[in-house]
Amino acid sequence: MEKRKTNKKFPPDVKLEVAVQHLLLCLRRERKHRQFSSVSQLCQHFGISRSHLREWGAILRSRGPEIFVHGSTLRRRNNAMRTLEKRDDYERKLEEKIEQLGNALALQSGPASEDRMTSPPKIAP
Repeated sequence: MEKRKTNKKFPPDVKLEVAVQHLLLCLRRERKHRQFSSVSQLCQHFGISRSHLREWGAILRSRGPEIFVHGSTLRRRNNAMRTLEKRDDYERKLEEKIEQLGNALALQSGPASEDRMTSPPKIAP
């Protein structure tokens, strides 16, 4: 029986999890990994606060998968994000201009100009 190669595509977050688990296995094998039984032991050993640990963990979870995103895909995504930011900025500026125009029109067509439009012209004696 011949095995066929499968060309599976794994999402970046799965790749990150597998790589981290593999790194842990390698460190344990090399005896360079020290196992901690609590978060406070870990923080005390490295001299960090829990807030640092939470912050760094959040960074790893949010940005870690980007390690496995192909360069061209990452560029396309970043370009798309920049395009969306430019569009949002343009829309915000356009809304400001429309509001300014509306305010200017409201000033021009205020109560004084309405009186002029509805009252009959005055004739000199």
